Amino acid sequence: MIKRFITIRGREYRVEVNWNAFEDYSRMKGMTISDALKLSLQEGDGIKVMMTAAIREGERLEGRTFDMDPVGLGELISVKNVTDFIAIYKEQYLGGIGDDQPAGDASDDGKKKESTDIAS
Repeated sequence: MIKRFITIRGREYRVEVNWNAFEDYSRMKGMTISDALKLSLQEGDGIKVMMTAAIREGERLEGRTFDMDPVGLGELISVKNVTDFIAIYKEQYLGGIGDDQPAGDASDDGKKKESTDIAS
């Protein structure tokens, strides 16, 4: 897994768009997880709430807490921050770098391994 970070006002935050982030998003929006999975990247509020959830999850994975709510985050972010987040969201949720790689264990460095299959 490739860690992704976003810099907001000089501070770096990890972003992780995973199931936990979607559950947090659905709670903040008061919707079902099924509706949360249909997030439209055209909705300003939806992006801001998902960005909050994804940063919370990323920071949790880094052993830190992120207590800001979507309104507080909205006060800090720029258009560039939103653009950077959308690129990470698309990569992690819709597929991107590494998705064509086989799953590995925690010691896997992400490098492609030589195939040991011999075609007859």
